[in-house]
Amino acid sequence: MNTENCGAVTNAGGMGSTNGMTEPRNDDEKYGFVLPAGAMIGLGTGFLVGHPVPGVLVGAGVGLLAAGLIPAVRRLSEGEGMRRGDATAMLSLIGTFLILVGVGLALAPAVLWPYVIPGLMILMGLGTLVRGLRTTA
Repeated sequence: MNTENCGAVTNAGGMGSTNGMTEPRNDDEKYGFVLPAGAMIGLGTGFLVGHPVPGVLVGAGVGLLAAGLIPAVRRLSEGEGMRRGDATAMLSLIGTFLILVGVGLALAPAVLWPYVIPGLMILMGLGTLVRGLRTTA
């Protein structure tokens, strides 16, 4: 067995391998825990008030809203400003959508939902399309 080159493989980081544990992370990625925390808090609250599904939706919406707003507020307080193509606005919009759907499921009559949910989804799709076209232009 040839063992000449065994010492050169001890540092896999130098070979260009990326595994997520040794790579430096983006500062905005450290708020990913907010979404599952919000969903669990929403589920627990939903069980307490008798509406677990709307509770999860509201909790996940609050989690997405917080995950989008915390980095944006942090950047603004540090004087950096918003970056072009930043995902915080989209996270906040999706979070707001989930909050509205969750509250609506708990409070609004079921007759409206076959029209409201598709309408909100169409608006979100159009917003995503406009944002995408604006960033590529």
